[in-house]
Amino acid sequence: MNIFIKAGNSKEIWEKELSNIKSKHQEMTINYGANNKDEDLSEVDILVAGRITAKELDAAKQLKAIFVPFTGVNQLPLKELKDRNISVFNSHVNAPYIAEKALALALSILGRIVELDHRLREKQWGGHDGSTLWTSLQGMKCGILGMGEIGQHIVKLLEPFNPRIVTMERYNKRPIPSKSVEFHKTAEEVCMTSDIVFISLPSTEQTNNMIDEKVLANMKGKFIVNVGRANVVNEKGLYNSLKNQTLKGAAFDVWYQYRDKEGNRSYPSQYPLHELPNFVLSPHCSAHTEGAGPRHYNDTAKKIGQYLKDKNSIREINTELGY
Repeated sequence: MNIFIKAGNSKEIWEKELSNIKSKHQEMTINYGANNKDEDLSEVDILVAGRITAKELDAAKQLKAIFVPFTGVNQLPLKELKDRNISVFNSHVNAPYIAEKALALALSILGRIVELDHRLREKQWGGHDGSTLWTSLQGMKCGILGMGEIGQHIVKLLEPFNPRIVTMERYNKRPIPSKSVEFHKTAEEVCMTSDIVFISLPSTEQTNNMIDEKVLANMKGKFIVNVGRANVVNEKGLYNSLKNQTLKGAAFDVWYQYRDKEGNRSYPSQYPLHELPNFVLSPHCSAHTEGAGPRHYNDTAKKIGQYLKDKNSIREINTELGY
């Protein structure tokens, strides 16, 4: 059994985490490589990496499984992996922290924290003219689009605010940790019924543009928090609905544009969302807490150990659905 880890600067941590597995599988070999270049995967059975290039995949004739040491898998060639019957596994170990970030973003946009901070830095106090009024989360109808690990943790964190949870019927078999849950058939119905919508969905053919321009144009006075993937929400519609103040506010930790391979910086959207006072931006860092790296490595190492013992004992990504 040959394992290859695109480890970057984390080789020592991986060696520590995998030492127990190595001791139980003496025949196993572990090799390490860089994150940002093509590697020879021709004799690799298990790959630990967030990405694989077409050239690498073509050469990886005996590849059986890919372990992604974080949650997102939309950057992988899922169709090709499905055709090759290559299993994909990911890590949800940081779901509680991503949920915590979602709550922080919600409180930030509802409380106008960033906007009022910027005003006060310019000596603009506001007062009894209503210019400092903010919106409370208490008793709100909170829509949850994505009731996986992250979504369920968001619900747990919302409970002290006595929310009414609104979500889709497809989740009615999930163990939703709330006393008050209202189900609807479509994402549009969830958006129309909720005061604030939390998104923790992956990027798939089914979720892309799920909240389109039409839905956004009808979300008068509502809020959106997105810690899933940006393209779940129509980019142009988001900008227009915020600019004309149909949508009362939004806060995103996920984006439409990122730095290129050379590291050249850009704004996170082709539209000037960063200029809008009713929009809070976060640089895709929900999982970047202190200790996040070791948690990912430890969780992935455990999953590899489980896979070697019994492949069916851990949840596999559905490469057709994308999650």
